[in-house]
Amino acid sequence: MGLALAPAAALAEKGDSAGGIRSTANFCTAITTKSTEVESRINDRESKLLKVRDERTAKLSEHRSDRDARILQNRNEAEVKRAEQFARIDSRTTTDAQKAAVAVFKDTMTAAIAARKAAVDAAMKTFRDGVDSTLIGRKAAVDSAVAAYKTSVNAAIAQAKTDCAAGVVPATARATYMASMKAAHDKFKVDRDAIEKLGAKIEALAKIRNTAVKKAMDDFKTAAEAARATLKAALGVTPTPTATP
Repeated sequence: MGLALAPAAALAEKGDSAGGIRSTANFCTAITTKSTEVESRINDRESKLLKVRDERTAKLSEHRSDRDARILQNRNEAEVKRAEQFARIDSRTTTDAQKAAVAVFKDTMTAAIAARKAAVDAAMKTFRDGVDSTLIGRKAAVDSAVAAYKTSVNAAIAQAKTDCAAGVVPATARATYMASMKAAHDKFKVDRDAIEKLGAKIEALAKIRNTAVKKAMDDFKTAAEAARATLKAALGVTPTPTATP
């Protein structure tokens, strides 16, 4: 469910800190070509990051759609069974008092089922909204770290070109460039490591959801048992309504 930072981490490989320019004497000659290669590698890695992010977002959406479809199917099947159960109970009534008791039972069960559905749906919405908010925050943090890294790399490249154009000794220009690239790499690593991990946050949201769903089920069970007991007193039978959420 989470959006991993692996592709983002690859934006700042150690090799980029030297820019691939190993010769001090040829630094100013090679800076333009090598800087283009560095920028190209970063852009390629950023594209992979975006692709992975899009794929995981699509997978999450598909997972939710599949789950919603299964729940809807279960609820529809439960509705059919419930109608059949109500019909069987109706067939056992002979007096006005029994018919009135059945009417109360059906109203009570219908209300309990509606309350359970609303509670379960609310718990799922709260969970999904929390997950979405967490993912959005993480995306913003990753994007900010990537943007800061790219800005630092571009600044290092621009400074190297300026130094070379100004006649700075190649060894000095290269040393400044390498130091700036290393600083960019190190800061990106710090920024990346500071981004909140998804696991604990998602687990906390799931725990809240599960607690709310359990309460909805328990509340339904209590209401259903009371309704059955009341109906049993009037009919001497015990219907078993479907407990599908």
